[in-house]
Amino acid sequence: ELVEQDIFALFLAHYLVRSILYTAARSFHDDPLKLSFPQGVHLVQRKLPFSGALSPSGAAPLAPPLAEGSP
Repeated sequence: ELVEQDIFALFLAHYLVRSILYTAARSFHDDPLKLSFPQGVHLVQRKLPFSGALSPSGAAPLAPPLAEGSP
């Protein structure tokens, strides 16, 4: 079961990097296949520590809590 979770996590990480590369290429009107996957992985590894969204401590919530009585 843990091996399946590890494989699933690798697939998700691969999809994440490819998605970031695709979005970056499209924003500059470039072909996504011209971007290097290893360089994309390196970029994500460099920038991820500065992203508080994935912190397990919960110090940086993804969205502010809704006020009571709001729709």
